[in-house]
Amino acid sequence: YPIDLLKLDIEGAEQTILENNQQLFPKIKQLLIEFHPGGNQSLDKICSLLEKSGYKLEYRKNGQTVPKQRAKGLVVIHASKN
Repeated sequence: YPIDLLKLDIEGAEQTILENNQQLFPKIKQLLIEFHPGGNQSLDKICSLLEKSGYKLEYRKNGQTVPKQRAKGLVVIHASKN
């Protein structure tokens, strides 16, 4: 079944979940990911994984859209496919 929107807010396990479930990406049109820094997580790794899967990324910090270079700390990633 296609998934229009999947929201991830899993307190620091975002990278692990995304890496281990890449086979679902073709079914998911949009993701909203609340990225929690720390541990073994890397914003760059998550973004690279999503971009390689055909997603266009936008970053939001404190409710404002920001460029990737300002996406530090707790960030919401909006990944979408056309």
